[in-house]
Amino acid sequence: MIIRCFVLSVALISSVFLGADQQNSPSLVGKDNTTSTAGQLEVNQGGQFTRSLTARPPTLTPFLTLISESERIKKYIFESLLRQDPSTGEMEGSLAKSWSVSEDGLTYTFQLNKNVVFSDGESFDASDVLFTYNFLMNKKMDIPGGSGFLKTIESVTAPNPYEVVFKYAEPYFRSLKLAGFLPILPEHYYKEYLDDPAKFRSSKTLVLGTGPYQLDREASSNLTGSQVVLKKNPRYWGESKGTFDKLVWKVIDNSSARLVAFRNGELDTIEVDPKVFAVLKNDKDILAKSNVFEFMKARQGYTYIGWNAVSNGKETFFADKRVRLAMTYLTDKRKIVDQVYKGFAEVADSPFSKRGEQHNKAIKPYEYNVAKAKAILEDVGFKDRDGDGVIEDKSGKPFSFKFTYASEREDSRLVALMLRDAYARAGINMTLDPQLSSRLYDMMDEKSYEALTSGWSGGLELDIYFMFHSDEIKGSLYNFISYRNDQLDALINTTRKTVDASERMALWRRVHQVLHDDQPYTFLVHRKSLQLVNKRLRNVKVTQSGLNLMSLPLEIYVPKSEQKH
Repeated sequence: MIIRCFVLSVALISSVFLGADQQNSPSLVGKDNTTSTAGQLEVNQGGQFTRSLTARPPTLTPFLTLISESERIKKYIFESLLRQDPSTGEMEGSLAKSWSVSEDGLTYTFQLNKNVVFSDGESFDASDVLFTYNFLMNKKMDIPGGSGFLKTIESVTAPNPYEVVFKYAEPYFRSLKLAGFLPILPEHYYKEYLDDPAKFRSSKTLVLGTGPYQLDREASSNLTGSQVVLKKNPRYWGESKGTFDKLVWKVIDNSSARLVAFRNGELDTIEVDPKVFAVLKNDKDILAKSNVFEFMKARQGYTYIGWNAVSNGKETFFADKRVRLAMTYLTDKRKIVDQVYKGFAEVADSPFSKRGEQHNKAIKPYEYNVAKAKAILEDVGFKDRDGDGVIEDKSGKPFSFKFTYASEREDSRLVALMLRDAYARAGINMTLDPQLSSRLYDMMDEKSYEALTSGWSGGLELDIYFMFHSDEIKGSLYNFISYRNDQLDALINTTRKTVDASERMALWRRVHQVLHDDQPYTFLVHRKSLQLVNKRLRNVKVTQSGLNLMSLPLEIYVPKSEQKH
């Protein structure tokens, strides 16, 4: 399944709306190279770090794409006012050196660093923060989800060039992160696109930031080739300049090819399919050159089946919550865990982590039960009226639908095959609709699919407004299932305004109950992270966010004697 890390998602959804707290202890096969010191990072500057992408990013221009491959790259180019320590989860300054909060919790004041420059040498100041906010809120720009994310902000002002004030219209429990994690755009570079929004939206590489790396445009071939390359930003203002001279992402859409590339030393790390991982973690050749990580992180997230209530403007069978419940009863999640994920996953029954306080432990998950599903469908009015093995509704329309999934993902294919057989036992005709991930995202945006499997990143406290609130149906990229429940809307609104943590958690547990009753998604599994890392990479460790391979500032390095260029 694809884990959707959306536009304002690595910067906002993953960090703002998806919280991070404690995590389970990882299982590490092999030696853990975590002996780095600041001195070692300085001495061993250089070389390159190479990873893979399952698909070529359609664009790196900020705020345009839904695809996580783009967000993984842009985080090294753009910075925000604050960042989060990957080990402790604590907030710390980035473009802002300090901040304060008013007593009523509605005003956030940031003092900015004065020595910051963008990668083209132009200075950064408060005007760039104001520009970024106004750029996102500008309806002409038509930024996906832009104004929706920021609508709780009443105003953004700059009393002086190095001070920015965010005022909120109402309390929001993640107000600091919403303001602090906004990727900042340079006004001098992007302002011309306010007069030509179409040019901005059609662009691929309009990237200029204050981060430690910048796009190597020649090596990246305007995103038409087989790799994306970042090089060090020579003007970077921060203390940590980035340990590697280059960060390289090779586009390899086949899992077997990725494994071969890793074995050959062409990749420094790969994520591995469960059935392959079960073999590799005992492979002597792999263990000789690799650290093998198996862990369930706090932000591990979940996979799901999204039942689209309105497809291409027409109501589907899945608009009826009774039908969705029947589909959940027909979905054998434990079998998916055992046969598709080889035990490297656990059953999910909500968007919330089972280890967090949002999860309502009093709720009993739905178990696989074909008889119950058939009874529900019969009550709705479905039966096989013509003896062809497929049930029909009262008007005689057969229960047939397409199931869309990312063709690059072997686990998605296996889940789809399993579901097709399971649903057929209840007289439902499901046809497979594999699509490249880029097309799948378009179908979500268009709401042109009937049912699909995908995933969301997670945490111990999630803000699910964007996925399930009815305000996010029209013109939004997040409630792409067209789900509407007035009771849930009101409950989410109240919960988000509740600052007291204990009161808020009690409300989240009520939200869980509504989702359980309605089944807008059939929640499938929480997957473990299964990752191989070449031993030449030092100081690799598991944090609240997962492996620190992508943490900023970069903490990993390769000794001079083992570096590649």
